[in-house]
Amino acid sequence: MLQLKVTVLQCSNLPVMDTFSKSCDSYVKLWAIHYNDSHLYPNTDTWQEPSDSSLVKKTKVVKKNLNPVFENESFVFDFPNFDLASDSSSVNLDPMDSLLMIKVMDYDRITRDEEIGFVLLQFFGMNLKLGERLQQTFELVGAKSGTIELAIEAIQSVSSNSQNRQDYTSPPPYPISTPITELFGPTFLTVGPVLGVVKSTSARVLIECSKATTLQVECIEIESRSHIGVKKEYLDTMECISHSENTLGKSYKELMCKSLMGRLLKSTTGGSLSSSDFVNEKNIVLKMVHVPKSNVPFVFTLDGLKPDHVYMIRFTNIFNRDHRIGIIKTMADDSLVVSSLQKKVALPHFLNVACLSCNFIERRNPEKDMWQRMKICKGRNQVSPQEEEAIKENFRKYYRLNWNHPATRRFISQVSNLMILDDHEIRDDWGSNEADKRKDTPEYYVGSLARQVYWEYQRALREDIDDRVRMSNKHEAYYHIIGDVGILVLDLRAARSFLSSNAGDKIFLGEDQWNDLNSWLFGTQQGSSPLSTPQIKSLIVVCSVPLIFLNKKLTEALPKMRSDLDDFRDHWTFGKQYPEQIDLLEMIRKWISSHPNRNCVVLGGDVHIGGSTTIKKDGKIVCEQLTSSAVCNIEMSFTENAVLKFMIKVSETLREGWTFKHHQWTKDNNYGIVHIATTEKDEKPSIHAYLNTFDKSYIYQ
Repeated sequence: MLQLKVTVLQCSNLPVMDTFSKSCDSYVKLWAIHYNDSHLYPNTDTWQEPSDSSLVKKTKVVKKNLNPVFENESFVFDFPNFDLASDSSSVNLDPMDSLLMIKVMDYDRITRDEEIGFVLLQFFGMNLKLGERLQQTFELVGAKSGTIELAIEAIQSVSSNSQNRQDYTSPPPYPISTPITELFGPTFLTVGPVLGVVKSTSARVLIECSKATTLQVECIEIESRSHIGVKKEYLDTMECISHSENTLGKSYKELMCKSLMGRLLKSTTGGSLSSSDFVNEKNIVLKMVHVPKSNVPFVFTLDGLKPDHVYMIRFTNIFNRDHRIGIIKTMADDSLVVSSLQKKVALPHFLNVACLSCNFIERRNPEKDMWQRMKICKGRNQVSPQEEEAIKENFRKYYRLNWNHPATRRFISQVSNLMILDDHEIRDDWGSNEADKRKDTPEYYVGSLARQVYWEYQRALREDIDDRVRMSNKHEAYYHIIGDVGILVLDLRAARSFLSSNAGDKIFLGEDQWNDLNSWLFGTQQGSSPLSTPQIKSLIVVCSVPLIFLNKKLTEALPKMRSDLDDFRDHWTFGKQYPEQIDLLEMIRKWISSHPNRNCVVLGGDVHIGGSTTIKKDGKIVCEQLTSSAVCNIEMSFTENAVLKFMIKVSETLREGWTFKHHQWTKDNNYGIVHIATTEKDEKPSIHAYLNTFDKSYIYQ
C-alpha cells in the first residue's frame, strides 16, 4: 500500500497578522480533497475543511515568528483507492481529482484563526518516484507574501494490507525510482483529452498517461450539425441577460435528462457509457494509439472525419474512461464557406469563439466558478539531464493541476483549443527583466526549459514538436484559418527574451516576427499568403495583453510607484515599445482596407479586468477590442477597481490620428465570446464581442 508522506519544514516571509506584535502565530493544517459531483453546481466549495476533525492534521503553533521553523513534523496520507471490481463512476472517482490541501494559519486565542495562504497539490500530479524525496519551496496562494518549504515522498506502508487491495502492484520487480503512477495496476489519463486544432475532416488530441501504453480509442459519429445559414442573433447586438434566468442547477438537470450532450456526459453524475447507446457499429472508428512514455504529453490526430459533424471520443482501456470523454465538432467544409473565383459568394455562415485569460485554479472563487459558466537552479547555467527533467516536472504539475479541475477538464475536451505563450507559462512578468534575455543566466536557462514544457502541452495542440533547435530560434507567433476567418496570435514573451539579441529596433515583437506578420497579412514577392487573400473576410488578432489600455505616461509611472504594478512593463505603451503599438494598428488598418468587406477584432487579457474598446483613426472606427481577464483569479478590491477605472478614462488619444474609447469594464471574473456571421449577400462580416461574468452574459459596451 502506497502512502504520501509530507514533512513541513519551514515558512518564510509570512505577512504580519498581529498589528501589536508585528508578527504572527502560525501553524499548518493538511487534509485530503476528492472532487465529486458538487463541482458541477455553484455555491459549493469542494476545498473546504472536512467536518470530521480527525481527517485534518495539524502542526504545532510557532509563536511570534514571520519565518517559523517547524520540527520536521511529518504526516501520512493514503493514496486514493482503486476498486477494480467496480465499474461505477460513483465509486471510482478520477485519480487526478485527489488533492492535498496544505493551509498555513494564524492562531488566535480569542477569535477565529485566520488563513494566511495555502498550497494545493495533486497526489498523482507531482510525478513522484518511489523512494525519492522531493524537497521544494512553494509560494502561498492567497497570501500577501510568504512561502512554505515541504519534503514530499511516496512510501510503502509498514502495515500494508495490499492483498485486500486490487489497485497496487507489489514492489518487485519495479526499481526504486519508478514513477508512482506506474505502480498502480490500472492505466489512467493524467491529462486530457484536450482538443487542439479541429478542421473539417481531422482533429488533434492531446493526452498524458500514467504509464507507457497502447490506448484503444473509439471515435463515434453522433450527429451532423451546421455552421451554414443566417444566424440572425449574430448579426445584431445581443441583449445582456442575467445568468440566473438559465441557472446551472435547473438547466444542467434538464440537459442531463434530455439533450444529446447530456447523454454523452452522463458519466459526470454516475453510470458508464456504451457506444451502443448512440449509434450502430458502422459509425465507430477504432484507433490504436501508442503512448511511449508516462507522464509526458502525447498528441495524435484523428483523420477521416466528416465536415460539420459531432463526434464523441472514448478511451476504452483506461481506468478513468468515464471521466475522460471528448466531444469533437468538426468545422464546415471550406468549399461552402470560402468564396472563390468560381463561386464568388460563399454560403452564409457563422462562427463562435471564446477567449479567456489568467487561469489560476487555486485562486478560484468556489461560489462563482467561471468555468461553470462556459457551457459547454543555484548559480549554474547548465544542469544534468536528470535535473532538467526535475525542473520540467515543476512546470508540468501545474498543467496537471489546472487542466484537471473538473469543469475545466470537461470544457477543454469539447472545444478546439488554440493557446498563447504568456508570462506565467514561465514566470510572472517574463521578458521584462534583463536576466530573461541573457543566455548566461539561470533565469534564461530555466525559462527555456519551461518553454519546452509549453511546447509539450500547448503548442502541440496545433503542430508537431519535431525540430526543437529550429523552434528555439523562432518566435511563438502563428496564425490559423477557419473558413474565411483568420486568427493571428502574437508573441509578446519569447520574442523579447530568448530572441532579444536579434530584435533590432523592434524590441517588443522583434524584427523576425514583424517580417512574418507582414508576409502573413500581405504576402511576399513570391505570392500571397492565406491571410492576405480576399477570401479571408474576418481577422481575430490575439495579444496576451491589451493592444490599448492606459496612456503612455500612466503605464510608465505605475511600476515606479509600486513594485506589484511592474506588470505594466509588459504593455505596448511602456518605454521604447510604444512605436510598435502604432505599427500594429496601421498594419491592421491596411489589412482591412486591402480588400472590400473585411472586419477585425482585437483580443487581449492579463490585466485582471475586462472590458471593450473602440479604436479609431482620424475619427473613423477601424475595429473593436475585447479584453477578457481574469477567468479564475482573486478579484481586485473596490478601491483598486475604482482607481483603475479612473485611469482607464484619463486619456483617449494615442498619436498620428489614432484615438480610442473604453466602454464598460468589470473587475468580476469573466470570459469573452466573439460572434462572427456573414450573410448570403457577401457583405462585411458582422463581429460582436461580449464579456460574460458569473452573473451576466452578453455584456456589450
